[in-house]
Amino acid sequence: MSLAASQQVYAVVINWNGGDQNLTCLRALVGGGFDAQHVVFVDNASVDGSSQLAMKRFSGMEYIRNPSNLGFAEAANQGAERALSLGARWVFFINNDLELAPRALQVMLQKASVDKRIAALSPRILMPGNPPRIWAAAMRERFGPNVVQLIGHRKPDGPEFQTTKEVSHLTGAALLVRSEALRDVGLFEPSYFAYMEDVDLCARLGAAHWKILHVGEESAVHDASGSTGGGYSARRKYMLGLNTVLYLKRNGRLRHWFRFFVCDFLAWPLVFVASLPAGNGRGALAKALGLFHGFLGKRVRAKTVEPGGSWLW
Repeated sequence: MSLAASQQVYAVVINWNGGDQNLTCLRALVGGGFDAQHVVFVDNASVDGSSQLAMKRFSGMEYIRNPSNLGFAEAANQGAERALSLGARWVFFINNDLELAPRALQVMLQKASVDKRIAALSPRILMPGNPPRIWAAAMRERFGPNVVQLIGHRKPDGPEFQTTKEVSHLTGAALLVRSEALRDVGLFEPSYFAYMEDVDLCARLGAAHWKILHVGEESAVHDASGSTGGGYSARRKYMLGLNTVLYLKRNGRLRHWFRFFVCDFLAWPLVFVASLPAGNGRGALAKALGLFHGFLGKRVRAKTVEPGGSWLW
C-alpha cells in the first residue's frame, strides 16, 4: 500500500497547457508515495495535448476536465471536493510545474502527527539550478508592496531555511491541508481566479486558530515560469494587483490599508521609473491597471488574461 493510500492523502494537480511539466510533477508524486489513484488531475480546457498525455502516462488518476479555464482557485476546489468525497484526510495542492522531493510527503505527515491543530504544511521551495536558491520558505507580512512577501526569495539555500517553524502564511504551490481544517474554514475563494487565494486561505486558518508549518527539512523545486509568465510578467502583475485589492476588501485591517496606500499607491510612480531600465515597464503598468480594476469591483476572468487579452500582454 502506498503512503498516500495508507494516510488517505490526495494530490490535486491543476493543468492549463502545462506541456511536459505535468509529467515531471506526476513522476515526482509517484516517487514520493502517491499512486495514480490518489491524484486528482483537473484540466482547465487545455489545447496543447498535455492533459491527454498525462492521462496516458499515468492511467488511473481521478480526472476532471473543464470546458473552459476556470482559474486555479476554482479548479483546485473541484479537485479538493472530489478528494474529500473519496475520503481524503489530507489534500495536497501542488502546482504542475513543481517537483516534490521523495521524502517530503512522509516528513510533512510526521510533523503533522504531533498536533491535530496543525492544518497546513509546505516544504521549502527551491528555484531550479545550482547552486540551489530559495523560491519560497513560507510567506510573511511586511511593510512593503503587496500583502505578503516570499521568505528568502532568490537567496542561497542554507540552514536558516531548513528547519520546521510555525508561520502565518504558506504558498499554494505545494500545500498539504488537513481535511478537518478545510471543512472548518472552507476551500479557496474562487473569485481570486489565480494568485492571493493561498494568502486568503491561510488568513482564515489563522483566524480560526489552526496552526501552519513550514517544513524546511524537505524541499520541492519550482520551475515558476508558469502559465501566466511568472516573475514580472504583465499578466501576473495584473492579477496580483487586482487580487490584492480584493483581499484587502475581504480581510484588510487598518495597518494593511495604510501599508498598501504608502507602498503600492504612493510609491507606484517610483516603482514604474525603476522598472524601465530592466524592461519591466509593462509589468508595472499592468499592476496599476489591476489595482484600478480591483477598486472598480472587477474580477480576473479567463478571457482577460489570455495572450492578447490586453494591450499589455
